[in-house]
Amino acid sequence: MTTTSVILAGGKSARFGTPKGLVPINGKPLIENLIDEIQASGIEKIYLSTDETEIYSKFNIESVPDEFKESGPLAGIHSALKTSEEDSILVLSCDMPNITSVELKRLIEKANQSESGLVYTATPSREHPLCSVFKKTLLPKIQTALENRELSVLDFCHGVENEIVFFHDDEPFLNFNSPDDLKMDEELSPDMEQVVERTIHRFHRGDGIKEVDDKVARESFIRIWLNDNEIAVIHAIKKQIEDLAVGFLYTECIINDISAIQSVEFNEKLDAVTVNTSEEIPKSYSAAVRTVAPGCGAVYFSIRPAFVDYFETVESNAKCSAEKILDLMNSLLKASALFKLTGGVHTSALCDGEKIVHVTDDVGRHNSVDKLLGRELQNPSVPPEKRMILTSGRISTDIIMKAIRGHVPFLVSHSAPSEGAIQLAKKYGITLIGFARGARFNIYTNSERIET
Repeated sequence: MTTTSVILAGGKSARFGTPKGLVPINGKPLIENLIDEIQASGIEKIYLSTDETEIYSKFNIESVPDEFKESGPLAGIHSALKTSEEDSILVLSCDMPNITSVELKRLIEKANQSESGLVYTATPSREHPLCSVFKKTLLPKIQTALENRELSVLDFCHGVENEIVFFHDDEPFLNFNSPDDLKMDEELSPDMEQVVERTIHRFHRGDGIKEVDDKVARESFIRIWLNDNEIAVIHAIKKQIEDLAVGFLYTECIINDISAIQSVEFNEKLDAVTVNTSEEIPKSYSAAVRTVAPGCGAVYFSIRPAFVDYFETVESNAKCSAEKILDLMNSLLKASALFKLTGGVHTSALCDGEKIVHVTDDVGRHNSVDKLLGRELQNPSVPPEKRMILTSGRISTDIIMKAIRGHVPFLVSHSAPSEGAIQLAKKYGITLIGFARGARFNIYTNSERIET
């Protein structure tokens, strides 16, 4: 029965300049979040493997020194197994901010049933030896590996009898690898005013139905005004509203001259944003107010004849590597703190083909794209020929239309495109990628821009 765990915190990270366990996630140090999830999984005793004992002392968990110095995580596992009085120990790296007690319970349950000395996790993209359960019977082999300077934990796993717990979703096992990941987390740190806590009843196999507190995203009705005319009411999260208004008005062809915008003002009390422009606005937009619900967008299946002149083929000679696209999508999936809290938002990111520049989230996938483009069109940060949008939502025709208007040659989704979206992307020169997850993706149009 596994009731003990070790968190592998190591020392100061060269890339972060600070111990990873102290990185703030959702307003708390990462290690504090991990402790909460480990305890929720039923673990009673937690050890900490680290060179920074004093820094972590306030968390009141016992540190275990490495017998083999500068030997990486395998040395931490060795020391924890030797110190523990239990027959097995849950091993967890400190840089996994998305892991929850759900995954840990499943791992522990499998380990308790297994006769193998090692049980570890895997997902479609990779194996995760630092989310595992090691049994004490492996101590002699670990000691031998350390003495021989065979320090790879994954190689060790492959060399002993093991069992794997396979998870179909990569997201819980993603880790922080660079300061750019931190920048995204700060940009998407949740405004707790946009989160509502509700008491619900949750069913879990084996546990039955229990009353629990749950967090859900709060959506607001945002009124968009253009000069003196109310144009639309959009269901959205009350964040980055000025960018949303500009992006919506431009991608819907209601305005066409970003330079003519004189001011953008959000009245939080009225939930109304006003865009003032010197551009002449078609009279048709002063006649009625349109309501846009999350996920609905404009629901166009082709470009309307009245606006065909607003759409031009997206020209670009830029290339992007397939591996980089997978890396960027993995970064996107762990970016939104609001999604981690609620599971109820779509996340999108603007990239330059090498790194993520801006990230947004919203209850509506169209809104998240409009927020990105509204910001980028007003304050360009990526050359148009290199613009790439990553999104967690499915790609419909109207998302393609927004990409055309924003001159975005690369559009990458974690989900699926529609047939109409594929046809429009091909016609207007957009490289459309879907099902970007794990170690694969599908290229639907203009594949010559993707390099292997």
